[in-house]
Amino acid sequence: MTDSKSITTTAAGTTGAETATASTIDGAEPKASKNSNSHDEEEQGITKSRTAPFIVRFYGQEQAADSEGRTLEDICAFDDDQLEYHHDYIQILFPLPERSGVNHDAPLIDKDTRDAFLEHEHLRKSLFKAFRRMARFYAFDVEGDETECLRILGLDQVAQIFHQALVDNERGISPRSLMYWERAAKRPLHLPPDQPDGSKAGFQWLKE
Repeated sequence: MTDSKSITTTAAGTTGAETATASTIDGAEPKASKNSNSHDEEEQGITKSRTAPFIVRFYGQEQAADSEGRTLEDICAFDDDQLEYHHDYIQILFPLPERSGVNHDAPLIDKDTRDAFLEHEHLRKSLFKAFRRMARFYAFDVEGDETECLRILGLDQVAQIFHQALVDNERGISPRSLMYWERAAKRPLHLPPDQPDGSKAGFQWLKE
């Protein structure tokens, strides 16, 4: 683990965005743009639906547990040693539309999931909470596809600024990892980061 480098993140997709450095990233949570009654109503609207995708229930008020029985709160409460030891939670916190080759039980982002996150601010705030915890843990010693997940689920500005912070502090990050982060941050979302030439058609709903 390396020392934390300075990073400025802005919570996108919400009103009243805030900024923070990695050492004070707890203060970067997006401000609510709805009153508490509206927030409760939108939470109830999601949790009452039995057809809500797992990712929506995991990040929502229901606090659904993954296949290992872990909720978002459980994973965010892991200390750094636990985060280092376990590896299967990354695909739970930051799922992709494509099937994971590492965790076959990982959920997938579909159009309903994407639409729910774009519509409901409290889901984006919960996602930002997960990103904030992992940003503190990584200190830019990074591997993964969190950037693509953030872009798809409504935190594009966070993804772009985080990617730039990685580029500005690239020492210790492998060229291959930087390549994947570049693709995840910059390419059209329907193209998977592991697809080198963009020859696959990808997901039509991500072109909308």
